[in-house]
Amino acid sequence: MTTWQRGLLQYPRVGEHDEVGSERKTAMTTNTLTGLSVEEAEELHRNLIQGTQFFGMIAALAHLLAYIYSPWLK
Repeated sequence: MTTWQRGLLQYPRVGEHDEVGSERKTAMTTNTLTGLSVEEAEELHRNLIQGTQFFGMIAALAHLLAYIYSPWLK
């Protein structure tokens, strides 16, 4: 298998596969730096956004409660 190199990392060329794990590599339509397929990247992004929204709601609630129950900015 031939590879191309970027910095210290080596990536297989698009379309070349090993016998070991070939179904994982054939699922990738393009060779990305992360090694994720488009579907995996979209799922990761969706979960990251959902987690950030959940964290933001908890933080906003905590700030509201701190404002109500303490002399903060009064």
